[in-house]
Amino acid sequence: MRDIFNKYAIWLALLLFLAISCIALYGFDATYELLPTACSAEDKGSCFREWVAATSGWFGGALAFVTLLAIRRQIQLQQRQIEYQLGDSRPTMYAVYTARTSGQPMVRFIIENHNRRPFTLASIEDAATPPSVSFMVQRCFVNELEQPWSPHGYVGIIEGCTIPGRVEGHPTPTAFLDCSAEATRQPVNGGPAGHLYQSYAITAICFGILEDEEPKEVFMQTGLHLQLPWSP
Repeated sequence: MRDIFNKYAIWLALLLFLAISCIALYGFDATYELLPTACSAEDKGSCFREWVAATSGWFGGALAFVTLLAIRRQIQLQQRQIEYQLGDSRPTMYAVYTARTSGQPMVRFIIENHNRRPFTLASIEDAATPPSVSFMVQRCFVNELEQPWSPHGYVGIIEGCTIPGRVEGHPTPTAFLDCSAEATRQPVNGGPAGHLYQSYAITAICFGILEDEEPKEVFMQTGLHLQLPWSP
């Protein structure tokens, strides 16, 4: 909604100004009914000019408001750029739905560390309460190097996966989490009952810690559409 407003606000303000200008210059029935009540019969046109001047003042205020929004957006973009240059940007995450050769559903989470501080991953889970899908981390790669991994981990827990901090002029440090996905309950609107595979639209949340003198907790999220087997 905010993006739509930022994109079209100035054009809406211009359209409003043109509409008011046409009404003031050419008039319509409501204008002719309003002017006699707002201006005296002896008026020679000064009242009408004051109404037009007031209208231009309102338009100027609206244009100033739109300008402030544009300036605010530019400041936000500049602040993001400064944070990126200083290495203070937040890590980001997205996911790709895939499958093993055996046909088991898998999800690969890609986490990019845009921060100069090392980022330690801690857990990955479905944001819903109770969760509809559980994830079990099977493999972890950091900058394409597979990390030592315990085969007896817990659901959603990430162990021993730390992404180095970003260094200017070098590729963004990246981690890949290959997770098996298992449905834990039937979705509300996943498909006809009795079908082997059900559709799950979920939001996955990954929790991690930016390592520093004062460690900072970070939550990342991404949307997922999965087709998972489900049997009551």
